[in-house]
Amino acid sequence: MMTVAAIDRLVHHADIYKIVGGRYRKKHALKPNPKIDQAN
Repeated sequence: MMTVAAIDRLVHHADIYKIVGGRYRKKHALKPNPKIDQAN
């Protein structure tokens, strides 16, 4: 129960921001990696 109380205190004073934009990991995961192609 102490964990729930600690999280409740943090969330109570938190500000929520919506971040709009592209996803870095998804964008770079779809790019071909020339280093991997050279190894084969």
